Amino acid sequence: MVMWSLDCPPCIKELNSLSLLYKENPNLNMVLVSTDSPARSDEINKLLSRFDLLKIDNRVFSTEPIQRLRYSIDPQWYGELPRSYFHDNHSTIRNAVTGILNTDRILSWLKKNTEVTP
Repeated sequence: MVMWSLDCPPCIKELNSLSLLYKENPNLNMVLVSTDSPARSDEINKLLSRFDLLKIDNRVFSTEPIQRLRYSIDPQWYGELPRSYFHDNHSTIRNAVTGILNTDRILSWLKKNTEVTP
């Protein structure tokens, strides 16, 4: 799960990298969550279309108070972006990562935790 925003330049860079990764691994189970307002849905969809990421499960924060949404996702998250969570299929453990994801790190995690062959 990758948290991102239209107003976050590192997030845009990360979306580009994720797009390339997804093209090479189309079975990759990934969820993109925009922390922007639903009122910006057109902008969000335009950007995701530019990176060919509309096929991926995409979500947008609701109009609930942002602090409540962040806390419900992760009580240890204070809104820094980009923010990603790695979930495996075999446990309830998730690993949080703040900052731009490194493709090598993602591929390494995939090899250890999923049946997807990068």
